[in-house]
Amino acid sequence: MTLFAGNDLFGLYSAKKGHDTFCCCIMTYVNEGLARSNDRLKEENTVLREQNKDYALLRKVFGSRQIDDLVAQAREAQQTKRRQRQKNYDYER
Repeated sequence: MTLFAGNDLFGLYSAKKGHDTFCCCIMTYVNEGLARSNDRLKEENTVLREQNKDYALLRKVFGSRQIDDLVAQAREAQQTKRRQRQKNYDYER
C-alpha cells in the first residue's frame, strides 16, 4: 500500500470511493461552518447598517460638530472611568 500519492490533498492514498467520500465530508463540514459565519456576519452587518442610519440622522438633525463633541465627551468619560477603576485596582493590590 502506498502512503503518499502526489496529488492527494491529505498525503494519504485511499481507494477512489473512500477518498471521495472523505473529501465530500470535509467539504460539507467546511461549507456548513462558512454558512454559519456568513449568516452571523449578515446579521451583524444589518445591525451596523441600522446604527449607521441612526448616527447619520443624528448628525443631520444636530449637526456634525455637535455630535462630534458629544462623542468626544463620551469617550473622555469612559476613559476617566477606566482610569479610576485601574487606580482602585492598583490600590487594592
